[in-house]
Amino acid sequence: MTDWTQSSNPNTEDGQYIHEKTQHSNMLGYAGSVSYSGIAYPSDPFNYWIYLIGKNEIVGAQFEEIEVETWNTTETGKYKAYKHIYEVQPDNPGSGEGGAKLAIEGTFAQQGSVVPGTFDITTKTFTADNEQQDEL
Repeated sequence: MTDWTQSSNPNTEDGQYIHEKTQHSNMLGYAGSVSYSGIAYPSDPFNYWIYLIGKNEIVGAQFEEIEVETWNTTETGKYKAYKHIYEVQPDNPGSGEGGAKLAIEGTFAQQGSVVPGTFDITTKTFTADNEQQDEL
């Protein structure tokens, strides 16, 4: 991927009572997403997988992503991390100008809530803050 722009997309409800001079806005939740773009490299398994989802018009394809803050050490060899599950929603399944590389673009739509935890670089395991472990 050459672009991975994350957005929280807060859901809000706006209103104004008749006795108020100003409007209020209340946040109800999040609809997290990532706008992605890249090149369909067959030698890169993830990019090629994304390419095939779009080309084959697969619906409901999901993947798990663990975002590791390598600058945020919790203890030796362990870092603050966040686990997301995303659904792949391709816009450009692999096309572009003649002679150019095949571009892939779309959205990764977050499914469920983010899971905060830690990631152990040595064992390559994510441990949720509630102590559940998932191996990569």
